Amino acid sequence: MDIPDYLKNYNLYHLLEVDTFSGTRQIKKGYRDLAMKYHPDRFPTDKNSARKFELGTAAYKFLLNVENRLSHDRMLRARMRKKLRFKSQEFVLQRCKTYKRFYTRQGVSDGDYHRFIDECRANFVRFMQNPSAVKAPRKIYSEKDMSEVDFENFVDDCRNDFQNFLKTVPRVRKGSL
Repeated sequence: MDIPDYLKNYNLYHLLEVDTFSGTRQIKKGYRDLAMKYHPDRFPTDKNSARKFELGTAAYKFLLNVENRLSHDRMLRARMRKKLRFKSQEFVLQRCKTYKRFYTRQGVSDGDYHRFIDECRANFVRFMQNPSAVKAPRKIYSEKDMSEVDFENFVDDCRNDFQNFLKTVPRVRKGSL
């Protein structure tokens, strides 16, 4: 049985809050704990807890079947190998194009280049783990935060900018269709 589409991007063990490649006993215990934390009957107004409970239930049902769990484990191991292989070979060797139009390998000796790449990799990993923590929060304008004159000027500026934008939008004539 294939994994459902809405679960493909998840590590099902992490949805149940257990260690990866856990056994049946830990999976059942993780599901019990998850049900105690996020069951919709305990928090009827919280949609996030209901979503976590639904995902956890689907993961639990999928992992209870031994064949499904083995196929999921194989997929996770393949992802881990691919991730390790990608990390170990990434930017270690610099490829230079020669005049004969084939690629040769030359060792990278630039320390600044390595520091730059390591910093980019770390920032990207941090972003992928928690994108909302990296993004700048939106600025919300309200009458409470501004004086009345500043707020009116802000609204006028927004209105003028929007009208200027509308002037740039091409018009469609009735007879051209």
